[in-house]
Amino acid sequence: METLHTLLAALPVLCVIGLILLRVPALYAVVVSIAVALVLGFWFPIEGAQLADRAVSLSTVTVSVMFILLGGIVLSEHLAASGAQDRISDWLGRAAGGFERSMLMVGICVAPLAESLVGFGVGVIIAVPLLTRLGLGLTKAATVGLVGLTMGAWGSLGPGILIASELSGVDFSQLGIWAAKFNILPQLVLGASVAIIGLGAKRALRWAGEWVTASVLMWATLLTVNVWLTPAIAGVLASLVGIIVFLVAAALHGHRPPSMDRVTVRAFLPYGVLTVSMLAVSAFNLVIGFGAWTALLTSPGLWLMVTAAFTPRLVGIARSDAQLSVGRGARLWIPICSVNVLYIMFGTLLSVNGMTAELADQAAGLGRWFVPLIPVIGFLGGYITNSNSGAAAMLAGGLTGASNSLGINSAATLGLQNSTTGFSSMASPSRVELAQRVAQRDATPGGEKIDTVAILRTVLISCGAAVAALMLGAITANALGWLAA
Repeated sequence: METLHTLLAALPVLCVIGLILLRVPALYAVVVSIAVALVLGFWFPIEGAQLADRAVSLSTVTVSVMFILLGGIVLSEHLAASGAQDRISDWLGRAAGGFERSMLMVGICVAPLAESLVGFGVGVIIAVPLLTRLGLGLTKAATVGLVGLTMGAWGSLGPGILIASELSGVDFSQLGIWAAKFNILPQLVLGASVAIIGLGAKRALRWAGEWVTASVLMWATLLTVNVWLTPAIAGVLASLVGIIVFLVAAALHGHRPPSMDRVTVRAFLPYGVLTVSMLAVSAFNLVIGFGAWTALLTSPGLWLMVTAAFTPRLVGIARSDAQLSVGRGARLWIPICSVNVLYIMFGTLLSVNGMTAELADQAAGLGRWFVPLIPVIGFLGGYITNSNSGAAAMLAGGLTGASNSLGINSAATLGLQNSTTGFSSMASPSRVELAQRVAQRDATPGGEKIDTVAILRTVLISCGAAVAALMLGAITANALGWLAA
């Protein structure tokens, strides 16, 4: 009877997994799974008061996630309409001086920078065309672009961390710090993957000094910004540091960055405004505090919306074109936002009706095997939901309960899960399809055919190696007692 109860508790999650594997769209998969959870209400009853309390507590973070998504998508549409993304990519490619360094900088830094700021695969949209212009074949360019996305700790200023923090009660900053701590080994593994895929093993080894330095300093920046400022902009600043490493290396080898004309400067302005705004409010909050206004003024969603609103003026888009961009962004935002909000509802429902508690009890029964399995659970969550936010909503409650039962630091548990989910969601089938479509734009009649199977296989191998590295890190940390609550 106990086994049946556990299987029933797992049924909604298994339903999501099965439907996604059958290529059912994520929106329909989560709707069906919510319905299954409601049907099982006889065994897992929902307490109305508890559901209302949880809905109220999640309302702020849900609204924040909605605005992060809306601001990010509209910003991306404005930049695409103005051609700013192309100008930024062209300038960075010329600044690196040479194919090898350009390829490494685009794959390791430019792709995760765009993804950390905006999300939704924008890193692929920016990186893949530049990689093909550098001379990479279509299949290789799409693969490098995808693996480069996985170098970002989280996309779109970290809505997944916000959701995990709210669902678990773990401090937002502490969760980001633990995610950053665990990211060192995956950062090196994925950096090596970009180098080997793009350059081949021998040339990757010759250039190891630069890509290893960039990867390590990106990780150090990620951790430092999480500790002293906010997780939201940690991925952005880490990617910028990586770009600086490659530009400094180019300068040391006699390649000075090309001058920027007025149009190129304007192309960079939206990213500059967003980054400076987030840095400024984080610094002010650290020094003087905003009191009751802290949640609003430090919200990534607020500053993404502000940046998106001013971007047409910054990059010189006519009002009519800006209106078209907003319309396209809104139409794209509705399905993406719906999926994320439904996954938040799904995670909340499983938490309130006791399903996550039941699964947490079973996970706690794994004892010492629980810790090395956290990266695997995180990988499956991200790959299935195609979203750091969706995976956080689905997994946070259960993992928190299991870690508490075993006396493991819940912030460390969720940080480990988030680190894995961060790159597994970037390697999901929809991202592979996006990379293929972007690369196909540069295809010539009768030229190279894109090998989607090869792309997916290589990306999964790279991510599998990163998961193994995280499992090793988790086992080591646990053995040394660092994960104790």
